[in-house]
Amino acid sequence: MPSLFWRTDLGPGTVKVAAGRFNTGGDIAAAEGSRVYLLVPSDGEYSMYSVYDLNEKITGLTAVRVGNEAEGIAVTTPDRVVVLGSREGALALAADSGQEPGADFTDVAAGDLDGDGRDEIVAAAPGRESVYVYRLAGGAGEALSLELAGIRAVPGVPRHVAVLNRADGINVIAVAYAEDEKWGVATYRLTEEGFEEGPALAGQPLGISSMAAGNVLERPGAELALGSLGGMVWLVGAGPALDVLLVTDSLGTTVSALASSGGNAASLGAGTPEGNVFIFDYPVKRAPDQVFSPSEGVTGLAFLPGERVAVGTVAGGLQVWLRGIQGTWDYTVKPGDTLWSISLRVGAPVERILSANEGTIKNPEMIVPGQVIRIPAGNGG
Repeated sequence: MPSLFWRTDLGPGTVKVAAGRFNTGGDIAAAEGSRVYLLVPSDGEYSMYSVYDLNEKITGLTAVRVGNEAEGIAVTTPDRVVVLGSREGALALAADSGQEPGADFTDVAAGDLDGDGRDEIVAAAPGRESVYVYRLAGGAGEALSLELAGIRAVPGVPRHVAVLNRADGINVIAVAYAEDEKWGVATYRLTEEGFEEGPALAGQPLGISSMAAGNVLERPGAELALGSLGGMVWLVGAGPALDVLLVTDSLGTTVSALASSGGNAASLGAGTPEGNVFIFDYPVKRAPDQVFSPSEGVTGLAFLPGERVAVGTVAGGLQVWLRGIQGTWDYTVKPGDTLWSISLRVGAPVERILSANEGTIKNPEMIVPGQVIRIPAGNGG
């Protein structure tokens, strides 16, 4: 069964989350209010690495690849796009689009749209009924900059964006938009000449509340996952047309957050304002394989290494859940630690810790700093 592994509170507002290699790998980027937090794994829990205050409301957050392995944090505020990176032990501003008055950016996605090995950044701009695409320039010792690659008007008011890998291997922009009380999805390929329009899905009554992309079905290419106001997730495949391939069971009143674990056979996570998270293993079926309850409305999801899921909540919470895996993970004893204090920290009873370390912990009263002990997985924290 999934279980709470770790949690912290970031503030009173909603929390958005992203996962990536921002520092050492397996890191969490979280945004609440005007602040971006970078948390890194440390002895089985997470520690605060750095905080960066943009002094503006944050409306979107995602990981963006800026080099072969390096990743930054792409962030939108109502009128600009910025990229943050880890520098000299702290988050720092790496690139800034400058002011785009009236854009009213609400969502951001990243993916390699031109095949150069570096991600482009796509931002939804409802105030302009358009999407903005930025390229990262510089690197290899040079300062990064954001260059505007193009602005594309969409048929309605854009709400969500994603980068979708089509069955032919080409990455395209997907935009979910509202128009005349109906909803649609448009796709565009970025070319040297501009934007090439692709297949679309128009006039839908579902009401798209969230969107993600990932290879979650047994077919070539990735699928779009569309969260709906009816609480279902619609899976849409991109070929010559956008085809609805599967609709899940209803998960609640709406689907407030979606995430894919990435890779060629991805899991799908869906969160609801009722405070539930549903996990669909690959290949996705109508009914979820797992469910857990953060007990607060879910506003952000991200899959982490080690079968973990990061959850942002409406009440400022950041939680990490274990997906019910078996086995153990290693913990390095710190000065002042006792088995009792470790038990409270990791949420595993002392008896289970002793059982997992049978033959290696001779005396429960004598553990020493630097000693590595095994912690049983699947415990609340």
